Formats: sequence, structure tokens, C-alpha cells
Amino acid sequence: MNQTTLPIAGLWAIALTVLAASPYAARGLEPKLATMPWDEANISTLGAFDRDAIQKFVNSPEANGVPPGEGPLSVVSPVNVDQFAWADFAGKGQFVLVVVWDTGHGGQALSVFRRSTSGRVDKQDVDLENLGSEGPLKDAIRDLNGDGKKELLFYCGFGVGRSMADTPSTQWPAVYRFHDGKLVEASHEFPSFYEKEFLPELAEKISRLQKKLASEAEALSSGEAKMKQYHLNPSEILSPQQIIAVTDEEQLAILESLRDHIIVAVLGRTLTAEQVNQARQWLNSSDYQILDDVEGTFEEMGSGHEIEALEAQQAKQRLAQP
Repeated sequence: MNQTTLPIAGLWAIALTVLAASPYAARGLEPKLATMPWDEANISTLGAFDRDAIQKFVNSPEANGVPPGEGPLSVVSPVNVDQFAWADFAGKGQFVLVVVWDTGHGGQALSVFRRSTSGRVDKQDVDLENLGSEGPLKDAIRDLNGDGKKELLFYCGFGVGRSMADTPSTQWPAVYRFHDGKLVEASHEFPSFYEKEFLPELAEKISRLQKKLASEAEALSSGEAKMKQYHLNPSEILSPQQIIAVTDEEQLAILESLRDHIIVAVLGRTLTAEQVNQARQWLNSSDYQILDDVEGTFEEMGSGHEIEALEAQQAKQRLAQP
């Protein structure tokens, strides 16, 4: 079979025709994210962009407040995109771009890009203090109350684990919603989510850990006695079994403190008498980390619990003394 080969001049003619038909092709993004509407009509096209294309856009002048053609790429500090998702937070068919990116120091940051009706791209950097473990971003974008608007569940770290240095040892989901074109923390507006989803799961974790600690009673008792006597790093004085038991006890204190935090600080409610008594029992601990957790709990309880917060603080000071 004979094959027809186009001359090089013919190939260039075809290429120029394609570029003429697509004005954004020569600029690297087709169609260009900074100029196309981010609406329901274009969501299929928006969703087709891969991570590399999103990263190019995030690092472009247009995405960082520099009008097209008025600033070199060098004005932007390049970031590495970890995850991204499109979300209709306002429920009006207008989408924003949510990006999780690597800070380069073992941490992550989150930015939200919104295209205004004038065509300008606005950027919001969301504070990620105490970032918890990373999960799929698409699973964190949900309509929690059925009003047609999406919310963002941002997992925050809570507590410090002995074997994890300064890394949060558990996470809780803070709820962010859109307000005046910005994502704002609004966890207290979604009590049903915490009551029906998060708190029951947390109660189950607490119950399982309580049962496990019951089987570790002997190792825990001997480990606590050594810690009280020597005030040293437990890894230097405890057996492996004792370390496991002590770590489990710390984790239980953290989980109970997290439960109390959700009830008091997020939902604005008071603890039951049983929950307050559970917190008071931790005041007898010889574990600095546990005392630190319970101090925070009593501080959040506020009026009427200043004495317990002070007791926890004083106990921590005694443990810190050589």
C-alpha cells in the first residue's frame, strides 16, 4: 500500500492552523484556566485538567494576583501540588479550585482559588495549623446539611504522642464553609455532623482502648511507678510492655480530651458529671503528657474549673523538676 507523506511545509501549515483555531494553545494551557469561566457549563473541561496543568496554573502570575502579561513567573515562589479538587461551595454552579500543596518542610498548606465575575482570580491561603493526616481531598468536600452547598472537612491534629515527637496523635474534622467568597471555620454550625458521625466513632475508639488497658493493668501500674520515681524518658527506664501500656494510657487521655474539646469548644455544651470526673481522675497521673492534655480540658471548661486547671499545671511543674 502506498503511503502519502506530507512535506515539512505542509506539516507546518497544519500546525499553524491548529494554533490559530486555539488561541490558548501557544500559551501552554488550553483552554486557559485563568480566562475560562469556572461554572457548571465548563466543569467537565475543568475536571479534565491533570495535576501538572493545575500546578502550572497555581504557579502562574494570574493565580497570584498578577494581571496577564504584567509579571514574570519569577515573582511566584513555585509550589508542588499534592491534591486538588473543584467544589461548588456556594451552591450556585460556580466552582472554586481547592489545592493542597507541599510546603517543602514536611508540612502542607491549602489554598483556594476563585474566579470572580470580572475574570480576576482571587487566592485565599487557609491556615493549616495542626494539620492532621492527609486523606483524599475529594472525600473531604461534602454537603453536610443538605442545603446544596459544599463544606470542607479539614482534619486538624490533636494531642502529642510520646512516640511521635511533635506530631499530632489523632485528628478531628473542623468544618469550613463559604462566606463572602472565603472559606471560614464554622464547625459549631454543624452539630448534627458531630453528633451522628464523629462522636459515636470516637466513643467506640475510647471503649476499645479502655478494654485494652484493662488487659495491660499490671504493665501500666509498674510503668507508672517507675515514671513517678525517676522522672526520666520512659524509653530509657521502661520495658517494651510498659511502654505500650503507658502509650495506650496517653492515647486514651488524648481521645477523652478530644471528646471533651468537641463537646465544650465546638458544640458549646457542658460535660456530663461522669465526663468531668473522668477528666479529674487524670490529675493523679505521673505522666506529663496526660497532665498537659487534661490542663487544656479544664481550661476549655472555663468558669468553675480554674482549680483543676491549676492543679494540672502545678503537677506538670513538679514532674519537670529533676
